[in-house]
Amino acid sequence: RPPSARNRCRRATAHGMGAELRRCLNETVLVVAVGVPTRSAIEEHGVQVDVMPEVFKLGAMVRATVEYLLGSRPTDRNKALAWARGR
Repeated sequence: RPPSARNRCRRATAHGMGAELRRCLNETVLVVAVGVPTRSAIEEHGVQVDVMPEVFKLGAMVRATVEYLLGSRPTDRNKALAWARGR
């Protein structure tokens, strides 16, 4: 299992920031996982994964992210605002 996704959530929780991290990730951040193990590690901490490529490689992840941003546009208002600010 990917330690970085799991450790980020554990550290936030240890510092009393777990709920705030989950809220920020779910409301304002486009969360991308490169594969099933990473997606599982993220989702076990209550965070929704927005994009995951069919082929679990970096290039495919970048393409899937670009397609998401250009094609479907974020439907959640806060994520859409965060996306627009980043353009």
